[in-house]
Amino acid sequence: MNYRRRLGLLILNMTTVSLVVAGIGIYTLYQAALEQQKQRLIETAQSQGRLIEAIAKNTKNSQTTLDTLIAGYEKFNDLAQTGELTLFKRDNEQIIFLIPHQHPNGEHFHSLSVKSKESEPFLQALSGKSGIFRGLDYSGDKVLAAYEPLAQLQWGLMVKKDLAEIHAPFLIAGTYTIFAAIIIDLLGAILFLGIGESRIEQLEESNAQVAAQEQLTRLNQQLEDRVQARTTELQNINEQLRLEIHERERLEEALRREIDLLARIMETSPVGIMMVNSQGNIILASEQAERVLGISLAKMLKPYNILAWKIFDEEGNSISNAQSPFQRVMQTRQPIFTVHHLVELPNEDPTLQERGFNKQLLLSFNASPLLNIEEEIEGVVLSIEDITERVQVEAALIHSEAQFRAIFEQAAVGMGIIALSGQFIRVNQRYCQLLGYSESELLSLTYQEITYPDDLLNNQEFVHQLIAENLRSGSVEKRYIRKNGEIKWVNLTASTVWDSQGNIKYLIGIVEDISDRKRTEEALRDSEERFRSIFKQAAVGIVQISLSGQLILFNDKFLDIVQYSATELQKKTVQSISHSDDFEQEYILMQTMLKGERDDFALEKRYLCQDGSFIWVHLSVSLVRTSEGQAMYFIGIVEDINERKKAIEDLRQSEEQYRRIIETTAEGVWIIDQDNLTTFVNQRMAQMLGYSLEEMKGRSLLDFVLPQEQARVTNSIKRRRPGIMDHHDFKMIRQDGSHLWTMMTTNPIYDYTGNYVGALVLLTDISERKKTEEALQQLNEQLTARVKELEQRHQDILLLNQVNDFLQACLNIEEAYEVIGELLQPLFPGCSGGLYMLNDSKTLLEAVVTWGENISSKSLFTFDECWALRRGYIHLVKPNQPSLLCLHTHRTPAPVESLCVPMMAQGKAVGLFYLSTSEPEKISEVKQQLARAVSEHISLALVNLQLRESLESQSIKDSLTGLYNRRYMEESLKREINLAQRKQHPVGLIMIDVDHFKQFNDNFGHKAGDLILHEVGNFLMANVRSGDIACRYGGEEFLLILPEASLSDSQQRAEQIRKGIKQLNFQQYNSAFTSLTVSIGVACFPAHGKQGETLIQSADMALYQAKNQGRDRVVVFSSVS
Repeated sequence: MNYRRRLGLLILNMTTVSLVVAGIGIYTLYQAALEQQKQRLIETAQSQGRLIEAIAKNTKNSQTTLDTLIAGYEKFNDLAQTGELTLFKRDNEQIIFLIPHQHPNGEHFHSLSVKSKESEPFLQALSGKSGIFRGLDYSGDKVLAAYEPLAQLQWGLMVKKDLAEIHAPFLIAGTYTIFAAIIIDLLGAILFLGIGESRIEQLEESNAQVAAQEQLTRLNQQLEDRVQARTTELQNINEQLRLEIHERERLEEALRREIDLLARIMETSPVGIMMVNSQGNIILASEQAERVLGISLAKMLKPYNILAWKIFDEEGNSISNAQSPFQRVMQTRQPIFTVHHLVELPNEDPTLQERGFNKQLLLSFNASPLLNIEEEIEGVVLSIEDITERVQVEAALIHSEAQFRAIFEQAAVGMGIIALSGQFIRVNQRYCQLLGYSESELLSLTYQEITYPDDLLNNQEFVHQLIAENLRSGSVEKRYIRKNGEIKWVNLTASTVWDSQGNIKYLIGIVEDISDRKRTEEALRDSEERFRSIFKQAAVGIVQISLSGQLILFNDKFLDIVQYSATELQKKTVQSISHSDDFEQEYILMQTMLKGERDDFALEKRYLCQDGSFIWVHLSVSLVRTSEGQAMYFIGIVEDINERKKAIEDLRQSEEQYRRIIETTAEGVWIIDQDNLTTFVNQRMAQMLGYSLEEMKGRSLLDFVLPQEQARVTNSIKRRRPGIMDHHDFKMIRQDGSHLWTMMTTNPIYDYTGNYVGALVLLTDISERKKTEEALQQLNEQLTARVKELEQRHQDILLLNQVNDFLQACLNIEEAYEVIGELLQPLFPGCSGGLYMLNDSKTLLEAVVTWGENISSKSLFTFDECWALRRGYIHLVKPNQPSLLCLHTHRTPAPVESLCVPMMAQGKAVGLFYLSTSEPEKISEVKQQLARAVSEHISLALVNLQLRESLESQSIKDSLTGLYNRRYMEESLKREINLAQRKQHPVGLIMIDVDHFKQFNDNFGHKAGDLILHEVGNFLMANVRSGDIACRYGGEEFLLILPEASLSDSQQRAEQIRKGIKQLNFQQYNSAFTSLTVSIGVACFPAHGKQGETLIQSADMALYQAKNQGRDRVVVFSSVS
């Protein structure tokens, strides 16, 4: 192949490759875009599903939800980028599209059969599954769709995207790619034609050189392959060497750890450890072993051999080397444990050369063989422990035990060894003698069992303290119960005995008999206690005074009297604590006693207290002498009479105070005798009545009291005679004849025999208080009225809340009117009232509810007849404003008061709330506010009810005819059939079709057709029973449901309807109209079907037969062939 052809093929190959690469790239981008579109459709379906379920929760039924969705999608259709939204549900064998769709070719889609292949994704969604679908849809288009279930509504949702829209951009890109490849081919051909012959020859020569270069490249490649193979072989060998080195390092590390562990054991072991080879040389020894042997291997010039030891048994008998622990292990290859030998170390050892004698040690040996890998013995591992001192200590202990036993048995006091539980372990003979038990009896008891019960707790606490605080010893006095029941007092000294671990093993107790000492101490204690009791508990102070006047001893009562502490008083003398005016007499009397002229004396005197005050006492002093008559000390009995002295002084001062109080008090003081005559009045009392003291004395108290009050005053004084204190308010007469309000308090006065001799009367001027009480009474009445008003407002609020609750629960306007009439009357007692609502034209107001006996307003009036509606504000007419009465208010008789409150909703008047009364002040400011609140509540409630009824009517009524729509018909038919099945009665069904309705539309237009349908609807509503249900089935078809109507009744009713419609006059609208006829089909449950759908089909077939028979007739399903 020449170069020209090769160049052409190269250009062709490059073009082909570019086309293939571009195709793969476009396909990859298409797949990515397809996956992105799938994810977007899934997210859109999920978000729309959540939105629809949220709307469904806030609406009362599925139809309202659907209406809301349709309105929303018409305004805000944001699905254009992701595909068309489809809502659907299943109805028997059909899938119904809730939002009908129109294909771009103009075809409308309303439903889809469940048996069709295209229904699969819809059925998946209705079964509660979600997913993605790719294929033909119900319109025959290839689509990509995501579907989601709407379980709450039993609907399904699908969002789809036409695959053609997804393919389009990629097909365009492929077309552009092909065009680009063709252009490249053309450019290549032009390039090929433009190359000259000379250039082609140069290229051929260059091609030969390239071929040679390629040969050289192949040779180089072969050489590189051989080098690579050899390199790989060397790498494998290096890897094996690396693994062997790693394993050796691991073994060496394990060996180092074992050696380190052995070294740690040898360093920390409490016994000496050494390794001895088969010749007896020590090759390794721990520091403890070197310390025991007294050597240092590091400093020795030659090996230390243990075969040079001289070995003896524990009794000092020599043992041959063959029986040494080392040789026994070497011969038997078995370990030996805890063998004791006396070892004499050789003095040839350099460390013992300076001692000049052999060193002997009592050693404890443990030995085990040292084996190599071939299980051959190479030496012995010895552990040695120097037990020389321990053996010496054990010997000393044995000697000490013998001495203790001798002392224990021969001691003059009781000695015992006691376990921590209290059990006697060992006792001596003296212990047994003290308690009267034999040794065997005592060893079977515990110290708790022989301890006196009152001392047991103290004894146990003593033992617990010894143990808990780790005390070495302690003592306590206690009582034992001897075997014969006698109580024995002992002094117990207990010592603790410890083991080597520092724990207490047992107690050693030493008991000494102290019974005689205890009896002596008890007698002395009783004597001292009797004296101390008398001394301390005396109700008077007792003091012991030395002959020089020093205070020696005193009881607590004396300290209380003079208010000194004991320490302070011991430094005092009688003279230092006596009043200077009283001590001289006391001193003289004490001197006469010392001279023997008298034995005792008594006087009243004053002691000086610590704070500088003085206290009055009655002092009785006697002198105590020895048996020889020698004076020893004075004993003083001190009685506190300070209160008595103070009472006398207080009485004197009290009399003076009362006198001043009576003269200066702001109250009147009046004393009368038993005949009510005045014996004393103070100056204030005379001033209050305007008399002088002389004018009032001797006059009766009743002379100054109003005549009508005298009997009450007399009775009050009599009631107080038994000693009861009380007070009452009375009016007194002043000298000028004016009255004085007073509060009179009387207290009876008795003589020393208890007889009534008069009364003390206290009078207080309460004129200002009376004025204040009258003012308070007025305020109280106002407050009571305000409280009643608040209570009434609270009650009104409760009633208003009740009205609001009932209105919220009402189902329709008529029910609300009944509730308003019943509940509003209690809110406005004494008033008549009414509620007036505006008609649809907003010109007339009609009374919908009234209450009260005489409502003074018209029941029907215009908007302009009410001032409140015209002004848009509340209008109150008071009794003196007859000219302000509204025109709708009656003038004869005119109400005393009237109130008009406009009912507003959303800024517009919807009605009027009216009140009138024949009594004044019934419509107060509070009632006006209440009326305004009632008006606002009722306005909002009625508007809400109207809105709800309107929405309900729109959801179930046909807007053109006013009849129920098809959905309501289906629900009602199902309900009536279920009711008929339970109660076993028939249900009639009449289907009506307007004859030649299409011709009406064609001849007179759709408005005329709508007029005909409207009039037929009015006729049906006017000519059915209250329990019958008239519906517009669709187009010009109507359907009547007749509960409890038999087949004959239904047929008769159908005939009446046919004749009635035929007689309707439509010429009043258009003279060209002819009479209207209808065809009617009749069916009946259960004869013609037990399901609603079957029953409708039967009536429809009868209707079809009626049309076939010539129209304008009634046909029953049973007559259909």
